[in-house]
Amino acid sequence: MQLAGEQLKPYNGTLVGFAGEQVEVMGHVTLLTTFGEKENAETIK
Repeated sequence: MQLAGEQLKPYNGTLVGFAGEQVEVMGHVTLLTTFGEKENAETIK
């Protein structure tokens, strides 16, 4: 995704998958998502 390192926010926790496997999390990022097209588009966090 080519995110800058400073976009990564600290996160203290473990991610648990559907099969119960645990993955250590490096951090999290806030991504914007756009729904719709042209004048009907809306972008949210």
